[in-house]
Amino acid sequence: MLLESAQRSSEQELLEQQMLEDKLRAADWETTEDEMVREVAQKSFSEYLRHQEEQARQASAVSRCCYCLKSVSATKPAR
Repeated sequence: MLLESAQRSSEQELLEQQMLEDKLRAADWETTEDEMVREVAQKSFSEYLRHQEEQARQASAVSRCCYCLKSVSATKPAR
């Protein structure tokens, strides 16, 4: 009877230990996945901002160029 009780207790402790280890692995996996998602989102947002800045620079350059062309054509005498 004492031996059976000790065996059941040992099995229960082993089962609890395995469950705890499984929970820790799951938590580690979730944390890693969250960090990866956060990193991908951050990189994507940075690329988006760079792209927006580049488009703004190009639009500004085109506007300046068009303004210069209009100024030049406006100052030419009519023939």
